Amino acid sequence: MSPDPASADGIAAALTETLKTAREVARAQEQQAGEDGEPPTGDAAGGLVRATAALPGKVKVDIDPRAARLGTEALAEAVTEAVNSALAALRGQAQDASGVDLAALSERLEEIQKQSAAQLGGFLTRLTDAHQRLASRGDGGTT
Repeated sequence: MSPDPASADGIAAALTETLKTAREVARAQEQQAGEDGEPPTGDAAGGLVRATAALPGKVKVDIDPRAARLGTEALAEAVTEAVNSALAALRGQAQDASGVDLAALSERLEEIQKQSAAQLGGFLTRLTDAHQRLASRGDGGTT
């Protein structure tokens, strides 16, 4: 029988499972990067702006000097487009390599975070109640 998801054991089990999956994803990404040899890239402005994405979410941007003719607003849009494209390629590569649905994994982590916050809130309430009971005894203790 599995532990109650809202209990400390349930949260610990879910975190352990999620971390195990995240490690498997990272290993698969590293293996694929080693096999392919080419990190995921994105480009914009006809190749004048090129972004390369790498783990863990690092991005390198190369801008051809001719891109200065684009103007600041167009250049900023081109950089954003290239970076987003490279990151999308990295996510796709990670999902392909691991077979793990990263969106589902993210949702699971959010669920664990909410459960942990609720459990911590309950713990703090019980701790505050215990402190108030001790303080109300009036037995000379400090508060």
